[in-house]
Amino acid sequence: MKKNKINNIIAGAGIMFALFSLSSCLKNGQYYTNFAAVGASVDLPLAATNSNGPVTFAYVATASSPSIPVMVNVASPAPLGTDVKATLAVDAAFLDAYNTANGTSYVLMPADAYTTTGWDVTIKAGKRLDSMVVTFDFTKLDLTQSYILPITIASASEPIEQWNHLLLNIQVKNQFDADYACTGYVFHPSAPRADNAVYHISTAGPYTCTIPFGDLGSAGYLFNATVSGTSGVVPLTNYVPEGSAPASSGFMTADNPGLVDYTAALPNVAGVAPWVSSTYNNTYDYNALTFWVHVGYHGGGAATDGQNTYTRQFYLKFVQQ
Repeated sequence: MKKNKINNIIAGAGIMFALFSLSSCLKNGQYYTNFAAVGASVDLPLAATNSNGPVTFAYVATASSPSIPVMVNVASPAPLGTDVKATLAVDAAFLDAYNTANGTSYVLMPADAYTTTGWDVTIKAGKRLDSMVVTFDFTKLDLTQSYILPITIASASEPIEQWNHLLLNIQVKNQFDADYACTGYVFHPSAPRADNAVYHISTAGPYTCTIPFGDLGSAGYLFNATVSGTSGVVPLTNYVPEGSAPASSGFMTADNPGLVDYTAALPNVAGVAPWVSSTYNNTYDYNALTFWVHVGYHGGGAATDGQNTYTRQFYLKFVQQ
């Protein structure tokens, strides 16, 4: 017991010595930072959070007048007793430099696609923040592009911090842009096959989608189509081949109209349920979030007789995940 008491006394003395030593260090300034002497500066908090990199905001194309506040911050040990003024500006040169340094291809947002509440902001005395609000007009954008609005602090009444480049990456997607579980069948003279996988349907406009030719989508076989309506079951229109899809391709309204020999596909037969155009009728069902697609293309050389020459025929059902 006596030995334990002596050990406790020694340990306590060690702790007290350490505390006095630390106090001495703090008093002599070796480990003490006088934050009261640090000056004020201004920055863009969202730029600081993202290290001057892109900050993505995703919207559906039908969003009505979406707005983003661009905050300006005064960094100082204590709120200042005077107003701080800052002027913001678009910095296209910084966006160009970012694209070059990172191998990206962001597009500068056109000036008519947004408005602001004013480029000059004032952080009132005793306050930390003020903001400029940016409001976007998506009707002025090409929805296939990835836009950035690059904002910087052009000037300020206090020193400007390094975190002063805000890259607002505005991604506009239509309501159909998503992953889809695809089921269906590909009729091919020598390589017929079932299709059962997950594919992505992407934005090509407010109601226009880029849709893959099933399992050939990864090889660039795509087409654009417009959802022509806003509710219920509506037709797909405006077929346009994209990527590697042949010019001689399109929607199909008949089952094997060219009487292609699909013996290799048996027991599957184009025109025998379930592979019928009345079901796979190039429509979109808003209630079921489902595309019913029947498309085809002419394999090998040019063709001028429409679907009668299509030797590859796709019956595809896409259900949104």
